[in-house]
Amino acid sequence: MNKLVLSAVLIVTAVGNIKSANAQQSIKILTPTSDSCAAFVEALDTNQEPLLVALGGWATGYLSGVAQGTGIDFLRSVEPGNASVFLRLRKECQRQPKELLSVALENMSREMIAEHAAKP
Repeated sequence: MNKLVLSAVLIVTAVGNIKSANAQQSIKILTPTSDSCAAFVEALDTNQEPLLVALGGWATGYLSGVAQGTGIDFLRSVEPGNASVFLRLRKECQRQPKELLSVALENMSREMIAEHAAKP
């Protein structure tokens, strides 16, 4: 894909993602528990396995939905078990514990799409 087309795809995706993140403030996002970064970090820190399974599975599904919806295969290199995704989400949530988990995931997906596009 030439760089001009790739740049156009990234711009359209970024604008769509920004609109999606803003829309999440008014559109109900279904989550297994509270839609918060604080809940995710607490589940990791206290090793609450049922909550980790629920939130981790939901986060994986969310990112997979973004990949499917955008048609950009940015999860191709993620290892089985998603450890790198969860560690990355933890860092994102630790930086902004009051953020909605869905918004943190949307921001993270944008970054992952940009990283994927930058690979040769």
